[in-house]
Formats: sequence, C-alpha cells, structure tokens
Amino acid sequence: MRARLAAMPAVVLAAGISPWWTCGLPWGGTTREPIGNTNGTPTPIIEPAYQSAHREEISPPEHRHKVVPETPPLRIGEGAVLHALDVAQPALLGCFHRAQHYDPTLISAKVSLNLFVDTSGQVMSVKTDVDDPKFSACLTHVARRLTFPPPSALAVADLTFFAW
Repeated sequence: MRARLAAMPAVVLAAGISPWWTCGLPWGGTTREPIGNTNGTPTPIIEPAYQSAHREEISPPEHRHKVVPETPPLRIGEGAVLHALDVAQPALLGCFHRAQHYDPTLISAKVSLNLFVDTSGQVMSVKTDVDDPKFSACLTHVARRLTFPPPSALAVADLTFFAW
C-alpha cells in the first residue's frame, strides 16, 4: 500500500494531471504550460490585475445657496434700525400675541433679531433667539419684508425689542 502511495505523485505529474497544490489549474512549475499545448512553447505566467478600492475622484463643490459671511463689515445705522422697528412694531407684536395664544405662560419676552441686508437694502437672512418655531417663523416673515437704505456693501442690522 505504501509503495502505491509513494509512486502516485510521479504518476500524477507524468500523466499531466495537476496536483492539489495548484488548485486544479491545468499548469505547473515556473512557466505555466497548459495541457494540450502541442507546439512545446512555454506560456508566460499571467498574474491577475488587481486594483485597489481607493479612488482618486474628487467631487465638485456644490454651490446651492449663497453663503452669508459670519460678520459683514458694515452695520446699518441706529436711525435706520429704529425707523424699521417703528414700521414693523405692530406686526412684531402681533407675532408675540399669537405666541401667547399658543403658550399662555408667555408673559413677556425680549426678542433679538439679527438681519443680513444686501446692497439694495433688502433683508437676505434673519436669525432669531426665539426657541418656539411658530413664533420664530412669524418674526422671520415680518423681518424679511423690512427695507433699509441701500448700503454700499453687505451689512448687518440688529433689532432688539421687548414685548408684553
């Protein structure tokens, strides 16, 4: 029995059957010669062309919205801010009274609005310090309709008022 097993690798190689360590591929040795190659020329070793998963692609930047800088260089003058506050006071107090209707515990409030104004005097964006989303939305709606004297560049205006 041992004699048969010892002679088996020689028989396997002589017969052209690939041994187990070549994973059933039809060639062996350093030059891979496929079974059935009749002209006797060795076939070169073919290595698989592996590619890494790393990609060098860079997505283009998205410019969906106009980005407002954190601190514009100009401030709207106090006189223009007071005039805008006088004009908007009834609507701003209306927002406060609606907020009181939904929240009866709201007795008084100090509200601050930070407005960004473009070069035509129109309000571009509004930031409020109010936590209630309905009250904040109402204040933002009123503040967006305000107009200021046209500044020479992007400017900021701060409105602060007390409501009771």
